[in-house]
Amino acid sequence: MIMWNIKNESYQWEIEVGDITILKGSNIIWYKLVRLIEDFFENKASTVKIYEDTQLLHKKDWECLFIPFDAHLQLDKINSKSPLKFIVDEVCNELELSPIYHEILDVWEALIDEVELMNHRVEKYGLDLKLELLKLDVIRDALTFSPINKEMTPIEYKKLLLSLFAEKYIDKKRLIIVELPELYADDMQLSDFLNSVKIFTGKGIKFIIVTQQSIKGNTNYLIDNKIINISCIDNLKRKVQNEVPFVCDDELFQMAKINLLQAVDNYKYKGESFKLLTRENSMLMVVIFVILFHIDIKLNLDTSRVESNIKEFIKSYS
Repeated sequence: MIMWNIKNESYQWEIEVGDITILKGSNIIWYKLVRLIEDFFENKASTVKIYEDTQLLHKKDWECLFIPFDAHLQLDKINSKSPLKFIVDEVCNELELSPIYHEILDVWEALIDEVELMNHRVEKYGLDLKLELLKLDVIRDALTFSPINKEMTPIEYKKLLLSLFAEKYIDKKRLIIVELPELYADDMQLSDFLNSVKIFTGKGIKFIIVTQQSIKGNTNYLIDNKIINISCIDNLKRKVQNEVPFVCDDELFQMAKINLLQAVDNYKYKGESFKLLTRENSMLMVVIFVILFHIDIKLNLDTSRVESNIKEFIKSYS
């Protein structure tokens, strides 16, 4: 498992990352975190640092695109940072080789001669009148885009930005951050978008997706402002196995991990107080209790039906 430690002077968070990194839910922490990540890659003066395990990421090795929940793309004015710029560059390169473009240049030069003949009209003012050479930039500025679908939805803008960035030639690692792709999208549109994500991961592009949907990937959950993922639980395995007052084999620990992650997911989406999905297995409950204790999350357990030694063990953590 690969971990990213993201921090600046105010915040520090650690997430598990992979080809598709999922930040589950629409919590304000995810809102801040993805913008810190974008700032790290895009802002030369950024105070954010991202460590992969213990190594600081080299931002110059990366190209990052952030697609926010309210994604939009200006189509009528293309600047140097526009995702459409590479298309304009390609079009202008082709136009520069076009015979029609060179015919226009010849006509323009003749027009320059015509303007020079009109110079006598301004000489009495002590001025010199000239028509500048026609440059390709004039045509570049005149190129505009417009959507075929006049009322593009957020998911359509997201898919457009995704396609533009993914198909652009870049000789760097690529990261695309997508925020709430399900916003104003039906099931078919979301499925189509996620299929595109899957295709692009096959081309080496990495994704961080903030979502309330269940999407396959390296998932990070939030509970009580703490980030929980498979890696942070697995890292506690030996510690937990050594501390509980019974034999905790790999199977029991795996059950505890699955149950805990399901409970966290259930807690986030239904707005209920955090509770385990099972209370029949006291050993399972204790393993989860100890895991959460080391993550600094308190869990109140009903110990009325558990053995006395387990009850005393739980009291020792209070």
